[in-house]
Amino acid sequence: MGTTLMAICDKNGVIVASDSQTSSGFYISNRAADKITIISKNIICLRSGSSADTQNIIDLVKNILIKEYLEREKLFEVRAVAQLLRNICYKNKTNLNCGLICAGWDTIHGGQIYAIIQGGTIITTPFLSSGSGSVFINSFCDANYKENMEEQESEQFIVKSVSLAIQRDGNSSGIIRICKISRQGISRKAIFPSKVFN
Repeated sequence: MGTTLMAICDKNGVIVASDSQTSSGFYISNRAADKITIISKNIICLRSGSSADTQNIIDLVKNILIKEYLEREKLFEVRAVAQLLRNICYKNKTNLNCGLICAGWDTIHGGQIYAIIQGGTIITTPFLSSGSGSVFINSFCDANYKENMEEQESEQFIVKSVSLAIQRDGNSSGIIRICKISRQGISRKAIFPSKVFN
């Protein structure tokens, strides 16, 4: 039914966050789902839409990348992986129900974020919010986002944004999963939403 996904570029790379609730109609099937999937050592994907569709797409891309990695033994370019995801979505646009955010860091372009929309459109942007919770925080994000934020500042910003979405959107809930992607690799953690308003 809904979700809140968010990704921003900062000084060190990219930080992404999501809520953890998944539902089937009005039934909440999981309050602690993981909507952030690691694709490679430097790239992750945020998933929304049909869980089955997005998991199958990610598994297909991971298998392709494993084969490529065995041949090249290099880190993948983020935009190449985003284009691969886009091609799969476009070829199957009538059969899939999915929205993806591909984010990562590479030596050529640094931190990058790509939104892949259901029909196969691909958009790059320095920050992005998606899902049903995004309509509640778009204005907040526009007013408070700054380029080249330090890691701590960007984490506070993304936690506050997703916490606001969880408070306002009935379809977003659970914990906030955070993932940081930089030159050092990928680090993850989960936290409870902060109470933005007392």
